[in-house]
Amino acid sequence: LLHLLDADPVRIATDDTITGRAYESWVAMELARMLPYSETAPVMYHWRSHHGHEVDVVLENRRGQLIAIEIKSGATTSRADLRGINKLREIAGDRMIAALVLCTVRQTTPLAARTWAVPISALWT
Repeated sequence: LLHLLDADPVRIATDDTITGRAYESWVAMELARMLPYSETAPVMYHWRSHHGHEVDVVLENRRGQLIAIEIKSGATTSRADLRGINKLREIAGDRMIAALVLCTVRQTTPLAARTWAVPISALWT
Protein backbone atom coordinates (compact mmCIF):
# COMPACT_ATOMS: atom_id res chain seq x y z
CA LEU A 1 0.00 0.00 0.00
CA LEU A 2 2.77 2.43 0.87
CA HIS A 3 4.37 1.75 -2.51
CA LEU A 4 1.07 2.42 -4.28
CA LEU A 5 0.77 5.70 -2.39
CA ASP A 6 4.34 6.55 -3.48
CA ALA A 7 5.29 7.09 0.16
CA ASP A 8 9.02 7.35 0.69
CA PRO A 9 10.69 6.78 4.10
CA VAL A 10 10.55 10.49 4.97
CA ARG A 11 6.82 10.70 4.32
CA ILE A 12 6.18 7.48 6.22
CA ALA A 13 8.06 8.88 9.22
CA THR A 14 6.34 12.28 9.18
CA ASP A 15 2.83 11.83 7.74
CA ASP A 16 0.42 10.28 10.26
CA THR A 17 -2.29 10.10 7.60
CA ILE A 18 -0.22 7.70 5.49
CA THR A 19 0.88 5.54 8.40
CA GLY A 20 -2.67 5.47 9.81
CA ARG A 21 -4.10 4.27 6.50
CA ALA A 22 -1.41 1.64 6.13
CA TYR A 23 -1.93 0.43 9.70
CA GLU A 24 -5.71 0.27 9.26
CA SER A 25 -5.34 -1.69 6.02
CA TRP A 26 -2.85 -4.10 7.55
CA VAL A 27 -5.07 -4.84 10.57
CA ALA A 28 -8.15 -5.28 8.34
CA MET A 29 -6.20 -7.73 6.15
CA GLU A 30 -5.12 -9.66 9.25
CA LEU A 31 -8.76 -9.90 10.35
CA ALA A 32 -9.81 -11.05 6.87
CA ARG A 33 -7.05 -13.67 6.90
CA MET A 34 -8.37 -15.10 10.19
CA LEU A 35 -12.07 -15.29 9.26
CA PRO A 36 -11.95 -18.70 7.52
CA TYR A 37 -10.74 -20.23 10.79
CA SER A 38 -13.57 -18.81 12.89
CA GLU A 39 -16.34 -21.11 14.13
CA THR A 40 -18.98 -18.48 13.34
CA ALA A 41 -17.73 -17.73 9.80
CA PRO A 42 -18.66 -14.04 9.86
CA VAL A 43 -18.80 -11.88 6.77
CA MET A 44 -16.60 -8.78 6.84
CA TYR A 45 -17.78 -5.35 5.68
CA HIS A 46 -16.79 -1.70 5.79
CA TRP A 47 -19.73 0.54 6.73
CA ARG A 48 -20.30 4.17 5.75
CA SER A 49 -23.53 6.14 6.14
CA HIS A 50 -24.85 8.72 3.70
CA HIS A 51 -23.79 11.37 6.22
CA GLY A 52 -20.16 10.23 6.39
CA HIS A 53 -20.21 8.13 9.55
CA GLU A 54 -18.07 5.04 9.11
CA VAL A 55 -16.84 1.91 10.83
CA ASP A 56 -13.61 0.35 9.59
CA VAL A 57 -14.74 -3.26 9.92
CA VAL A 58 -18.13 -4.79 10.62
CA LEU A 59 -18.40 -8.54 11.18
CA GLU A 60 -21.81 -10.13 10.66
CA ASN A 61 -22.61 -13.71 11.62
CA ARG A 62 -25.32 -15.94 10.13
CA ARG A 63 -27.84 -14.71 12.71
CA GLY A 64 -27.32 -11.12 11.57
CA GLN A 65 -25.49 -10.12 14.74
CA LEU A 66 -22.83 -7.45 14.29
CA ILE A 67 -19.48 -6.59 15.81
CA ALA A 68 -18.18 -3.15 14.90
CA ILE A 69 -14.41 -2.64 14.85
CA GLU A 70 -12.62 0.68 14.64
CA ILE A 71 -8.86 0.53 14.01
CA LYS A 72 -6.55 3.18 15.48
CA SER A 73 -2.77 3.32 15.31
CA GLY A 74 -2.45 5.14 18.64
CA ALA A 75 -2.97 4.14 22.25
CA THR A 76 -5.59 6.75 23.11
CA THR A 77 -9.24 6.81 22.12
CA SER A 78 -11.68 9.69 22.08
CA ARG A 79 -15.42 10.17 21.66
CA ALA A 80 -14.76 10.97 18.01
CA ASP A 81 -13.39 7.43 17.56
CA LEU A 82 -16.76 6.06 18.63
CA ARG A 83 -18.90 8.30 16.40
CA GLY A 84 -19.34 5.73 13.62
CA ILE A 85 -19.79 2.88 16.08
CA ASN A 86 -22.49 4.81 17.93
CA LYS A 87 -24.31 5.67 14.71
CA LEU A 88 -24.25 2.05 13.56
CA ARG A 89 -25.46 0.93 17.00
CA GLU A 90 -28.35 3.41 16.69
CA ILE A 91 -29.34 1.90 13.34
CA ALA A 92 -28.65 -1.77 14.14
CA GLY A 93 -30.07 -1.78 17.66
CA ASP A 94 -29.79 -5.13 19.44
CA ARG A 95 -28.20 -6.72 16.38
CA MET A 96 -24.93 -5.04 17.39
CA ILE A 97 -23.61 -7.28 20.12
CA ALA A 98 -20.18 -5.66 20.62
CA ALA A 99 -17.87 -2.92 19.45
CA LEU A 100 -14.08 -2.84 19.60
CA VAL A 101 -11.49 -0.16 19.09
CA LEU A 102 -8.36 -2.07 18.10
CA CYS A 103 -5.42 0.11 19.09
CA THR A 104 -2.07 0.00 20.84
CA VAL A 105 -3.39 0.01 24.43
CA ARG A 106 -1.62 -2.43 26.76
CA GLN A 107 -4.77 -4.10 28.07
CA THR A 108 -8.45 -4.34 27.23
CA THR A 109 -10.32 -1.35 28.63
CA PRO A 110 -14.08 -0.74 28.72
CA LEU A 111 -15.15 2.41 26.87
CA ALA A 112 -18.94 2.17 26.97
CA ALA A 113 -21.69 -0.45 27.10
CA ARG A 114 -20.51 -3.47 25.06
CA THR A 115 -17.58 -1.40 23.76
CA TRP A 116 -13.91 -1.98 24.54
CA ALA A 117 -10.48 -0.70 23.56
CA VAL A 118 -8.51 -3.85 22.76
CA PRO A 119 -4.78 -4.24 22.10
CA ILE A 120 -4.01 -5.14 18.49
CA SER A 121 -1.78 -7.89 19.89
CA ALA A 122 -4.97 -9.69 21.02
CA LEU A 123 -5.39 -10.82 17.40
CA TRP A 124 -2.53 -13.26 17.86
CA THR A 125 -3.02 -14.37 21.47
